[in-house]
Amino acid sequence: MLSPSNAADTHENMRAYATLPSVAELLVVRSPRIEAELLRKGDGNIWPANPVMIKGGDLQFFSIGLTVPVLDIYAGTHLAS
Repeated sequence: MLSPSNAADTHENMRAYATLPSVAELLVVRSPRIEAELLRKGDGNIWPANPVMIKGGDLQFFSIGLTVPVLDIYAGTHLAS
């Protein structure tokens, strides 16, 4: 979960997780608004320079065969209404 107060720590953690060979996708969910950053390894197991910004629709996690509506992630929060 990315909030204004933890942005530096969150992005540092993402860099660390990206070094794990078994990690194929990384998702950071923003807390102030409905928006997520998705990083997915590409050809040759190379991470992209920039994440895909997702503001609605479905999140697809190809590595585990899961599709989740973005709004479901925010269920129970003030952003869901």
